[in-house]
Amino acid sequence: MNIDERLERLAERHEALAQSIELLTHDISELRASAEAAATAATAGFAAAKERHEANWERHDALAHSVELLVAEGKQTGERVRHLAIIAEQNEVRAGHMMENMNRLGRILEIHDARIDQNAQRLERLEG
Repeated sequence: MNIDERLERLAERHEALAQSIELLTHDISELRASAEAAATAATAGFAAAKERHEANWERHDALAHSVELLVAEGKQTGERVRHLAIIAEQNEVRAGHMMENMNRLGRILEIHDARIDQNAQRLERLEG
């Protein structure tokens, strides 16, 4: 797997995490609204409403913890993407240097070929 594929994979994962966070944030706001509605309607079955309220807060806490974990993972993913971008940039510089060296070697090869041709012509003149 090359750097571009890794970057693409990390970018997709980061996007999926961002979407998950957005959905979880929406779920949390819905849970909060649900909990507040349950508290105001507590007159007719306070015990049952209290249990639902506590269950909602437990879900809220679990979701909030999940969001915290996802945010931390998103930050780690961002750091990894930045690190991979640095590596990719370094590889581009190395590839540029390699191309320069290949061009230099090509010029050297042309010079040597010209010298070989000149020497061959001199030999032909001396032998001829």
